Amino acid sequence: MPQLSQPKTIALLTDFGYSDPYVSIMKSVLINNCPETRILDISHGIKRGDITQAAYTLEFVLPYLPAVCVVVAVIDPGVGSSRRPILIKSGPKTYIGPDNGVFSRVTQNSNVECTFYHLTQRDYWMNTISNTFHGRDVFAPVAAHYANGVEANLLGEKTSQIHEIAFEEAVIQSNNIIDATIIYEDSFGNLITNIPQDWLDEATQILQVRSNATETAGWCANIPVVSSYQHDVEVVGVIGSAGYLEFAAPNSNCSAVTGLSTGDKISVHKIDHGSNLIE
Repeated sequence: MPQLSQPKTIALLTDFGYSDPYVSIMKSVLINNCPETRILDISHGIKRGDITQAAYTLEFVLPYLPAVCVVVAVIDPGVGSSRRPILIKSGPKTYIGPDNGVFSRVTQNSNVECTFYHLTQRDYWMNTISNTFHGRDVFAPVAAHYANGVEANLLGEKTSQIHEIAFEEAVIQSNNIIDATIIYEDSFGNLITNIPQDWLDEATQILQVRSNATETAGWCANIPVVSSYQHDVEVVGVIGSAGYLEFAAPNSNCSAVTGLSTGDKISVHKIDHGSNLIE
C-alpha cells in the first residue's frame, strides 16, 4: 500500500475577526492552489492592527506548531503602502506576511539562522491585486505555491534584513525586585508579564505588585503566588503556560479589577517566602 505524503500544514494568524468572510476567502485561495493543504488557525482575534500582540501570539504558539509548516500572518495596518511582503525561512518553518515587525519575536529568539526574501514575483500572486486585501491576493497564493514546492528564490529576492521592532525586557533591580511590563492581555482578562518563570524561586509565596498606570492613579496589592486559579483572593500570580508570570482574578477579569492592560509598567517585589507554591 503506497505511503501517503506528509500533509502540507499552513497556519494562519490574522486580525480579521470571526464575523466577516475574509478568513474563509484566504482559506479558499489556499485550498484552490494547494488542495492537499491542512489549515491550522492560530487566531483571528488579534486586536486590529496590533503587531505586538501578534508577535507574542506567535512566540507562545511556536513550540506547539507542526515541525514543518508555513505560517501566514496578516496583521497589516500598512496594507497598500510601500511596506514589503516577505518570506522568512527559519529551520523547517517558513513565515509569510508583511514586513512590519510581526515576525520579530520569531527571528530574535530563533536558534537557527534565518533567511529573508522580499516577495517580488507577481506570477505567484493573484492576477488582480487590491490595495486592501493582500492576505488574499499575495500572502495566501504565495504560501500555497511554496507548499506545493516552489522554491523561495523563485518567489522573491533574498534580502539581508527585515523590519524588526524592539520589545522591552524585565529589568532586575535586586534579587527581590524586578521592573516589568504587561505584554499581553488574553480574552479572559489575564495579564501576562515579561517576567520569566525562573525569576521566581520555589520559596516565593507573596508578591507586592505596584503600578503607575497613569500619572494620577496606580494599583498596588500583595498577591499570593499560586498553582491554580481556584482561590478566593481578588488577584493571584501564577506561572502561565507561556512560561511568564501572569496575574489573574479568579472568576473575574484581572484587567478590569486592576485597571491594568497591555503596555503598563509594574514593579514586583518578593516580600514573603515559604516552602512551596500555595496550593
